Amino acid sequence: MTEVAPLKVVTHKERCDYETIGYGPKTRAEAVTDLKSRTLVCTKAGFDTRGFIQGTARDGNVCFGFGGGPLVAPGETEISGILSWGEAWCSETSQRANYFAPLAHPENAPFVDEALAAAR
Repeated sequence: MTEVAPLKVVTHKERCDYETIGYGPKTRAEAVTDLKSRTLVCTKAGFDTRGFIQGTARDGNVCFGFGGGPLVAPGETEISGILSWGEAWCSETSQRANYFAPLAHPENAPFVDEALAAAR
């Protein structure tokens, strides 16, 4: 059995070099079995009015299959959020936002704690 180390949950910081990782098919019907995409994401300061971290990709948008993917800083073992939804999917030119649920947000902490405890 392979040992897996969990990522440290951290509070979101405004930065422009986050990555989100997913399988990223271009259509909902496309079957993808290999992790194939990473999208660099710029995030706005703080949260939107609903408590989400808002991000936009530099060169387009995330695709189907990214949902639930982590919001991480390159080279770090910390996670700030998970991709919840986007205003536009799979656009190579769209600068519309993607929204990440912040794991360190006080409202999300009980859910994260329960999920981690159940996984042990």
